[in-house]
Amino acid sequence: MGYILLWIENLAVSLLFMTVIFALVARIRRRWLRWVILAPIGIFVLLIYLALTIGAVVFEYEVPGIGWILPSLTLLISYVIGIIGLAVCGSRPARNELSIKAAAVWPPGKLAIALLVAIGLHLMTLWNMDLEAQRQLASLRVEAGVLAASVTPLRVPDGDNAALLYEQAGQALSAALNINYGDNKVTKNPAWNNWVDSMDKPDFDPKDPELAQFLQQQSGTISLVLQAVKKPGCYFEHDYNRPSFAMLLPEIPSIKLLAKLLALHARWKASSNDYKAAMEDINAMFITADNIRGESFLIATLVSAAIDSMATETLQNIIASHRLDAGELDLLKLNAGISYHKSMQRALLYEEALRLSIFSDIGRMGFSQSLNVNGLGSLNGSTWGFKILLLNDEIIVHQWYSNEINALASNPYYEVKDKLRNLIDSVNKQWGVPKSVLMPILLPAIDRYFETITSADANRRIVELALDMCRYRDKHGNYPEKLDELVPDYIAFVPLDPFDGKSMRLKQVDGKLVVYSVGPDEIDDGGMPYNQETRKGDITFELPNKRD
Repeated sequence: MGYILLWIENLAVSLLFMTVIFALVARIRRRWLRWVILAPIGIFVLLIYLALTIGAVVFEYEVPGIGWILPSLTLLISYVIGIIGLAVCGSRPARNELSIKAAAVWPPGKLAIALLVAIGLHLMTLWNMDLEAQRQLASLRVEAGVLAASVTPLRVPDGDNAALLYEQAGQALSAALNINYGDNKVTKNPAWNNWVDSMDKPDFDPKDPELAQFLQQQSGTISLVLQAVKKPGCYFEHDYNRPSFAMLLPEIPSIKLLAKLLALHARWKASSNDYKAAMEDINAMFITADNIRGESFLIATLVSAAIDSMATETLQNIIASHRLDAGELDLLKLNAGISYHKSMQRALLYEEALRLSIFSDIGRMGFSQSLNVNGLGSLNGSTWGFKILLLNDEIIVHQWYSNEINALASNPYYEVKDKLRNLIDSVNKQWGVPKSVLMPILLPAIDRYFETITSADANRRIVELALDMCRYRDKHGNYPEKLDELVPDYIAFVPLDPFDGKSMRLKQVDGKLVVYSVGPDEIDDGGMPYNQETRKGDITFELPNKRD
């Protein structure tokens, strides 16, 4: 209703303005002078409407289906028709005054009063719409806070808080690597970069003297992490109840660095046959992944999945050359109840709260203000027009998107993967879904996120199965022929593959036993390891030598 009033009032103001001009100009005796004054003013207003129409066409190209072309075009046409009507009526002879044009007897004073009234009504409509927008913005901020609070991790007493030790360890490692977190958070230590990049490659030398010296120097840092993973809780200090895309998360890059340090240390210790220390490092990596996964942020779940994968690779590397005994296996205390899928649901809710807060922040920006949004850059200038013209529609579209994504996230991936892909394809093509200016920018690559989280769940289930198979072998002397043989002594049931809902697979390939999930391509490739470049293959864990 507000948009219709704006349209009508805007047209009324422009035509009343031109009517006043007609009434004043018609009193000038020289005809050429009347046109010299009247034509530029009429054309100037026409150009404004023409510019609005062109802007609507451009906007429609950027956001197809937004639907602003027809209103702006009809406003332009209505103005042109109105001007023509004024010209025709004003050019007729005045009643009882054949030598005087009708426009010359129009009362400019009364017309000016009518114009002022129309302008006043127009401004009042804009003011009311602005007040409604302000009310919506305040409501959005409250809703964002309540939603964020519903998924905020519980505060932990300092004596039980692993985060404090992680922060100390992160500061120590950052200082050793000379990392400037204001410089893209990238270490300029070439030796460190080389060790990390080559860690999973055949030419990696865990006995490199320079690496050994560095790891010995970082023994205190590693000790802090090993102490941290023994703490019962982990809580990083953030103002969770005031979600913002500008929120700083220094623990994220710090935790990743610490996980890489543990992986290097585990490989170094394993090369020295100190498998107990190596397994303690791997256990610390898995627990660190669980701790950071408890954060509310979407990026935290991704970092947790990356650390989990790093720990898996390190464990697999050690198992390839060493048969773990019962004591070493017992050092790995994996939390069998963890679910990346559940963490994803919480992270998506917090992401929704972040989007609500960004709507609120954008709506409150002034002419000289800017808003820094991590990953999106800086938004500058006044957003008054956004509040008046777009905010309500953006809120409706945002709620639609959020409901769709949250509904998909509440079901197993293999049940909703096709619906998810259809939704993403529709959004990318801007076809068959509500149109929005901000949502394509603010929405993450949600299909890849679902896939990564599902891969993390599959990876963790595979690791748990592989460890249970190692425990089976330690007791029986050989690996089980089938995963069902682990039931019920080691597992209650064979876990399902989150990519297809079927049981996890076990296959012998080239003298190795491979526990695997079909992976993101959803094709059983017979235990062929997943290739990140081709995006083909299975998510695997290899156990060498069925009998030894």
